[in-house]
Amino acid sequence: RVCGGQRTRSQESRSIRRGEPHCIKRLLKVSGYEVISILGTATATYALLSESAAALDAQTVIYLAQEGILTKFMGYQVHRGCVALAKRPPETPVRSLLCSSSTTTVGVQDNVSSAGPGPQEVIVVLENLGNPENVGGLFRSAKAFGASLVLLSPGCSDPLYRKSIRSSMGASLCL
Repeated sequence: RVCGGQRTRSQESRSIRRGEPHCIKRLLKVSGYEVISILGTATATYALLSESAAALDAQTVIYLAQEGILTKFMGYQVHRGCVALAKRPPETPVRSLLCSSSTTTVGVQDNVSSAGPGPQEVIVVLENLGNPENVGGLFRSAKAFGASLVLLSPGCSDPLYRKSIRSSMGASLCL
């Protein structure tokens, strides 16, 4: 089964995205991920494309199938009628994330300049959070609070796992 079981972030370079319309729309419009293909029922796919066709790459392949075939292929009921396959971006070292997303600040007491988050930036750090739905919920909260960055320890569940994406309402595709 392509999407069975929980995976670590480094195990796959491609990810199956569950067919929640708002998640696939974010995947296409906001996230900057390269979408390889979309598989869905005619109704769901046409509805998705009517709003997001301009965001598709010319290389994206679109497959149509009946609901029963989708359920057999995915191994679970595809409630919204479509799924997308996208390339996972390479992991970025923490140091470069912190330096590129921040401004230079000056320590008040020691008057020493250091590269780090600006005084108004919100950065969320997750350590060893293994439940994908909790990871997704924290991504959703981080986005709501205006976080610019979410850092995950190696023991965290994959934020691009289908349950994480669903519970984040697509926020894990944007942060």
